[in-house]
Amino acid sequence: MYDTRINTVRTEGKPDVREIAQKFGMSTLSDHELMMMILGSGSKTCPVENLAQKVLETIRLTHNDTVQEQLYTIPGMGPGKASLVCAALELGKRQGKKTKLLIRSPQDILPFFEHAILHPTETFLCASLNGANEIMKVRMASCGSVTKAIVDPREIFCEPLKERASGIIVCHNHPSGNFTPSANDITVTKQLEKAGELLGIQLLDHLIVSTSGYYSFSENSLIKKRT
Repeated sequence: MYDTRINTVRTEGKPDVREIAQKFGMSTLSDHELMMMILGSGSKTCPVENLAQKVLETIRLTHNDTVQEQLYTIPGMGPGKASLVCAALELGKRQGKKTKLLIRSPQDILPFFEHAILHPTETFLCASLNGANEIMKVRMASCGSVTKAIVDPREIFCEPLKERASGIIVCHNHPSGNFTPSANDITVTKQLEKAGELLGIQLLDHLIVSTSGYYSFSENSLIKKRT
């Protein structure tokens, strides 16, 4: 079960991301907030919140070999900040190669999805897994409104296909705090399961998370087990 204090601290005057990290751990921060931590500050013309967003967008749209030079083109990004970002990316890449996390149950992957709980709108995430049930990559697939996230199976399976993933686990949040699946959640899950069967990438689980807990379609036998 999730600590409801996370939701409380988020609504009390927008506390510093460092305060949230100290109280609840780095895993509770979104990608945007982690980048704010790395940058430390913005510039006279660009607050750190905006600068962090621009850096993330640049990283996502740029090949690894040219990230550093592309970061220099962002107003407010000097050599020091660009070097910090690139160092963090390189360290993450090296650590990722050393450790592959084996997923045996929803509890194993929930830490990778915890930051979704904090989003004020429904956010849909997707984790790619190899044949040994090890995480290959976790990404945000879509972001919707307070009550609904638009999910396109083509978008969900696009990257896992490129990565030659064997299976995926998807997750989305319910900002309302109620993690019971809606009729639309069930429909989307069935669509993704059928699409996965056609593509040879099995839908291993669909998790719904909130500040009060989680729901697993696999644990409730609503998704076929991996054979």
